[in-house]
Amino acid sequence: MSGGSILATLALELAASVFTYRAWEADARQAGRVMNWTLVEHLSGGIQSWSFLALLTVLGFALARRGRRLLFAAPALAIAVTPLAIDVYHQSFGLLLPGLIGGFALLARDYGTWVYWLESGVKLALVLLPGAFVAARIKTRRNPFHTWAVAVMAIPAWLVGYYGVIYFSSSGQLEGWQGSGYLVAFFLGAAMGFDRPFWPWAIVALPYLSRNWTFPFFYANGAEYLLLIGLALLGTVTVPLGRVFQRAWQQDQNPDRSFAHTTG
Repeated sequence: MSGGSILATLALELAASVFTYRAWEADARQAGRVMNWTLVEHLSGGIQSWSFLALLTVLGFALARRGRRLLFAAPALAIAVTPLAIDVYHQSFGLLLPGLIGGFALLARDYGTWVYWLESGVKLALVLLPGAFVAARIKTRRNPFHTWAVAVMAIPAWLVGYYGVIYFSSSGQLEGWQGSGYLVAFFLGAAMGFDRPFWPWAIVALPYLSRNWTFPFFYANGAEYLLLIGLALLGTVTVPLGRVFQRAWQQDQNPDRSFAHTTG
Protein backbone atom coordinates (compact mmCIF):
# COMPACT_ATOMS: atom_id res chain seq x y z
CA MET A 1 0.00 0.00 0.00
CA SER A 2 2.87 2.39 0.71
CA GLY A 3 4.06 1.94 -2.87
CA GLY A 4 0.63 2.79 -4.27
CA SER A 5 0.37 5.84 -2.02
CA ILE A 6 3.79 7.06 -3.13
CA LEU A 7 2.90 6.55 -6.80
CA ALA A 8 -0.35 8.48 -6.33
CA THR A 9 1.54 11.32 -4.64
CA LEU A 10 4.13 11.38 -7.41
CA ALA A 11 1.38 11.44 -10.03
CA LEU A 12 -0.23 14.40 -8.27
CA GLU A 13 3.08 16.27 -8.10
CA LEU A 14 3.82 15.46 -11.74
CA ALA A 15 0.45 16.82 -12.82
CA ALA A 16 1.05 20.00 -10.81
CA SER A 17 4.51 20.49 -12.34
CA VAL A 18 3.25 20.00 -15.91
CA PHE A 19 0.36 22.41 -15.29
CA THR A 20 2.74 25.02 -13.86
CA TYR A 21 5.11 24.74 -16.81
CA ARG A 22 2.30 25.02 -19.37
CA ALA A 23 0.91 28.07 -17.55
CA TRP A 24 4.33 29.75 -17.56
CA GLU A 25 4.73 28.86 -21.22
CA ALA A 26 1.38 30.47 -22.06
CA ASP A 27 2.26 33.61 -20.08
CA ALA A 28 5.62 33.87 -21.87
CA ARG A 29 4.01 33.40 -25.27
CA GLN A 30 1.46 36.10 -24.49
CA ALA A 31 4.26 38.47 -23.45
CA GLY A 32 6.24 37.71 -26.62
CA ARG A 33 9.01 35.85 -24.82
CA VAL A 34 10.42 32.33 -25.15
CA MET A 35 10.91 29.90 -22.29
CA ASN A 36 14.63 29.35 -21.71
CA TRP A 37 14.22 25.91 -20.07
CA THR A 38 12.48 22.75 -21.16
CA LEU A 39 9.74 20.73 -19.52
CA VAL A 40 12.24 18.00 -18.62
CA GLU A 41 14.48 20.53 -16.86
CA HIS A 42 11.47 21.88 -14.99
CA LEU A 43 10.40 18.40 -13.90
CA SER A 44 13.91 17.52 -12.75
CA GLY A 45 13.79 20.52 -10.40
CA GLY A 46 10.80 18.96 -8.61
CA ILE A 47 12.60 15.72 -7.73
CA GLN A 48 13.58 17.08 -4.32
CA SER A 49 10.03 17.87 -3.20
CA TRP A 50 8.74 14.58 -4.60
CA SER A 51 11.45 12.66 -2.78
CA PHE A 52 10.54 14.44 0.44
CA LEU A 53 6.90 13.32 0.23
CA ALA A 54 7.98 9.75 -0.53
CA LEU A 55 10.38 9.84 2.42
CA LEU A 56 7.64 11.15 4.70
CA THR A 57 5.31 8.34 3.59
CA VAL A 58 7.87 5.60 4.20
CA LEU A 59 8.78 7.13 7.55
CA GLY A 60 5.16 7.09 8.75
CA PHE A 61 4.86 3.49 7.61
CA ALA A 62 8.03 2.57 9.52
CA LEU A 63 6.82 4.27 12.70
CA ALA A 64 3.49 2.45 12.48
CA ARG A 65 5.35 -0.85 12.12
CA ARG A 66 7.10 0.00 15.40
CA GLY A 67 3.70 0.08 17.09
CA ARG A 68 3.21 3.85 17.21
CA ARG A 69 -0.50 3.99 16.54
CA LEU A 70 -0.71 7.77 16.92
CA LEU A 71 2.83 9.10 16.80
CA PHE A 72 3.34 7.69 13.29
CA ALA A 73 1.23 10.61 12.03
CA ALA A 74 2.93 13.30 14.14
CA PRO A 75 5.71 14.31 11.66
CA ALA A 76 3.35 14.78 8.71
CA LEU A 77 0.72 16.51 10.84
CA ALA A 78 3.36 18.84 12.27
CA ILE A 79 4.37 19.92 8.77
CA ALA A 80 0.76 20.44 7.70
CA VAL A 81 -0.63 22.15 10.80
CA THR A 82 2.27 24.06 12.37
CA PRO A 83 2.26 26.95 9.83
CA LEU A 84 -1.40 27.57 10.65
CA ALA A 85 -0.80 27.52 14.41
CA ILE A 86 2.14 29.93 14.11
CA ASP A 87 0.19 32.37 11.94
CA VAL A 88 -2.63 32.33 14.48
CA TYR A 89 -0.11 32.90 17.28
CA HIS A 90 1.31 35.90 15.40
CA GLN A 91 -2.27 37.06 14.68
CA SER A 92 -1.58 36.93 10.95
CA PHE A 93 -5.11 36.18 9.88
CA GLY A 94 -4.83 37.69 6.41
CA LEU A 95 -3.79 34.51 4.63
CA LEU A 96 -3.90 31.33 6.69
CA LEU A 97 -2.43 28.45 4.71
CA PRO A 98 -1.50 24.91 5.76
CA GLY A 99 1.76 23.15 5.03
CA LEU A 100 2.46 20.57 2.32
CA ILE A 101 1.49 23.01 -0.43
CA GLY A 102 3.14 24.75 -3.35
CA GLY A 103 2.65 22.62 -6.43
CA PHE A 104 -0.70 24.14 -7.38
CA ALA A 105 0.18 27.78 -6.71
CA LEU A 106 -0.85 28.94 -10.20
CA LEU A 107 -4.11 27.03 -9.97
CA ALA A 108 -4.78 28.71 -6.63
CA ARG A 109 -4.03 32.06 -8.27
CA ASP A 110 -6.85 31.51 -10.75
CA TYR A 111 -9.42 29.74 -8.57
CA GLY A 112 -8.72 30.81 -4.99
CA THR A 113 -6.90 29.69 -1.87
CA TRP A 114 -9.23 26.72 -1.38
CA VAL A 115 -6.93 24.94 -3.86
CA TYR A 116 -4.14 25.07 -1.27
CA TRP A 117 -6.35 23.49 1.36
CA LEU A 118 -7.43 20.74 -1.03
CA GLU A 119 -3.83 20.13 -2.07
CA SER A 120 -2.63 19.91 1.53
CA GLY A 121 -5.50 17.61 2.54
CA VAL A 122 -4.97 15.22 -0.36
CA LYS A 123 -1.20 15.05 0.17
CA LEU A 124 -1.61 14.52 3.92
CA ALA A 125 -4.10 11.73 3.34
CA LEU A 126 -1.81 9.99 0.83
CA VAL A 127 1.20 10.30 3.14
CA LEU A 128 -0.65 8.93 6.19
CA LEU A 129 -2.69 6.20 4.50
CA PRO A 130 -0.07 3.40 4.60
CA GLY A 131 0.81 4.08 8.23
CA ALA A 132 -2.86 4.27 9.23
CA PHE A 133 -3.51 0.94 7.51
CA VAL A 134 -0.73 -0.70 9.50
CA ALA A 135 -1.55 1.04 12.80
CA ALA A 136 -5.16 -0.15 12.64
CA ARG A 137 -4.00 -3.78 12.51
CA ILE A 138 -1.42 -3.71 15.29
CA LYS A 139 -2.54 -5.81 18.22
CA THR A 140 0.34 -5.17 20.61
CA ARG A 141 -0.10 -2.25 22.98
CA ARG A 142 2.84 0.02 23.65
CA ASN A 143 3.60 1.56 27.03
CA PRO A 144 0.59 3.75 27.98
CA PHE A 145 2.86 5.94 30.12
CA HIS A 146 4.83 7.01 27.08
CA THR A 147 2.28 9.79 26.51
CA TRP A 148 3.05 11.22 29.95
CA ALA A 149 6.76 11.02 29.20
CA VAL A 150 6.23 12.96 25.96
CA ALA A 151 4.32 15.63 27.88
CA VAL A 152 7.12 15.92 30.47
CA MET A 153 9.92 16.14 27.91
CA ALA A 154 7.95 18.66 25.85
CA ILE A 155 8.91 21.29 28.45
CA PRO A 156 12.70 21.15 27.90
CA ALA A 157 12.06 20.71 24.17
CA TRP A 158 10.05 23.94 24.19
CA LEU A 159 12.92 25.73 25.94
CA VAL A 160 15.41 24.47 23.37
CA GLY A 161 13.13 25.59 20.57
CA TYR A 162 12.63 28.99 22.19
CA TYR A 163 16.35 29.72 22.28
CA GLY A 164 16.67 28.20 18.84
CA VAL A 165 14.37 30.90 17.51
CA ILE A 166 16.41 33.57 19.26
CA TYR A 167 19.71 32.42 17.78
CA PHE A 168 18.70 31.05 14.38
CA SER A 169 15.66 33.01 13.21
CA SER A 170 16.55 35.94 10.95
CA SER A 171 13.36 37.80 11.90
CA GLY A 172 13.47 37.00 15.61
CA GLN A 173 10.11 35.28 15.30
CA LEU A 174 9.19 31.66 14.86
CA GLU A 175 8.59 30.89 11.19
CA GLY A 176 6.22 28.20 9.97
CA TRP A 177 8.91 26.05 8.35
CA GLN A 178 11.13 26.43 11.41
CA GLY A 179 8.45 25.39 13.87
CA SER A 180 7.58 22.42 11.68
CA GLY A 181 11.18 21.24 11.75
CA TYR A 182 11.39 21.56 15.53
CA LEU A 183 8.21 19.56 16.09
CA VAL A 184 9.15 16.92 13.55
CA ALA A 185 12.53 16.41 15.19
CA PHE A 186 11.01 15.99 18.66
CA PHE A 187 8.15 13.72 17.59
CA LEU A 188 10.47 11.67 15.43
CA GLY A 189 12.71 10.95 18.38
CA ALA A 190 9.71 10.22 20.61
CA ALA A 191 8.26 7.79 18.09
CA MET A 192 11.44 5.84 17.40
CA GLY A 193 13.63 6.00 20.49
CA PHE A 194 16.60 3.65 20.30
CA ASP A 195 14.70 0.38 20.35
CA ARG A 196 15.61 -2.22 17.80
CA PRO A 197 15.38 -2.39 14.86
CA PHE A 198 17.46 0.66 14.01
CA TRP A 199 16.64 0.71 10.30
CA PRO A 200 13.98 3.47 10.56
CA TRP A 201 16.76 5.86 11.57
CA ALA A 202 18.44 5.03 8.26
CA ILE A 203 15.38 6.45 6.50
CA VAL A 204 15.89 9.74 8.31
CA ALA A 205 19.58 9.77 7.45
CA LEU A 206 18.91 9.02 3.78
CA PRO A 207 18.88 12.67 2.60
CA TYR A 208 22.33 13.24 4.05
CA LEU A 209 24.00 10.16 2.60
CA SER A 210 24.01 11.60 -0.93
CA ARG A 211 24.88 15.22 -0.18
CA ASN A 212 21.25 16.24 0.13
CA TRP A 213 20.17 15.16 -3.33
CA THR A 214 16.87 14.40 -1.69
CA PHE A 215 14.92 17.15 -0.03
CA PRO A 216 16.33 17.40 3.52
CA PHE A 217 13.84 16.25 6.12
CA PHE A 218 14.82 19.16 8.34
CA TYR A 219 15.12 22.66 6.95
CA ALA A 220 18.36 23.66 8.63
CA ASN A 221 21.83 24.93 7.93
CA GLY A 222 25.08 24.70 9.85
CA ALA A 223 24.74 24.79 13.61
CA GLU A 224 20.95 24.48 13.46
CA TYR A 225 21.42 20.81 12.64
CA LEU A 226 22.81 20.40 16.16
CA LEU A 227 19.69 22.03 17.55
CA LEU A 228 17.46 19.59 15.69
CA ILE A 229 19.59 16.65 16.79
CA GLY A 230 19.16 17.86 20.37
CA LEU A 231 15.40 18.00 19.97
CA ALA A 232 15.37 14.51 18.51
CA LEU A 233 17.45 13.24 21.45
CA LEU A 234 15.02 14.83 23.90
CA GLY A 235 12.30 12.95 22.10
CA THR A 236 14.14 9.64 22.40
CA VAL A 237 14.41 10.13 26.17
CA THR A 238 10.62 9.73 26.37
CA VAL A 239 10.93 6.00 25.61
CA PRO A 240 13.04 4.99 28.67
CA LEU A 241 11.28 7.63 30.77
CA GLY A 242 7.94 6.07 29.94
CA ARG A 243 9.26 2.73 31.14
CA VAL A 244 10.37 4.33 34.40
CA PHE A 245 6.85 5.71 34.88
CA GLN A 246 5.38 2.29 34.13
CA ARG A 247 7.61 0.50 36.65
CA ALA A 248 6.88 3.09 39.32
CA TRP A 249 3.16 2.62 38.72
CA GLN A 250 3.41 -1.17 38.89
CA GLN A 251 5.36 -1.03 42.14
CA ASP A 252 2.86 1.41 43.58
CA GLN A 253 0.03 -0.95 42.63
CA ASN A 254 1.87 -3.85 44.29
CA PRO A 255 3.20 -2.44 47.61
CA ASP A 256 4.16 -5.89 48.97
CA ARG A 257 6.49 -6.51 46.03
CA SER A 258 7.88 -2.99 46.30
CA PHE A 259 8.60 -3.46 50.02
CA ALA A 260 10.22 -6.85 49.45
CA HIS A 261 12.41 -5.35 46.74
CA THR A 262 13.60 -2.52 48.97
CA THR A 263 14.27 -4.71 51.98
CA GLY A 264 15.91 -7.48 49.99
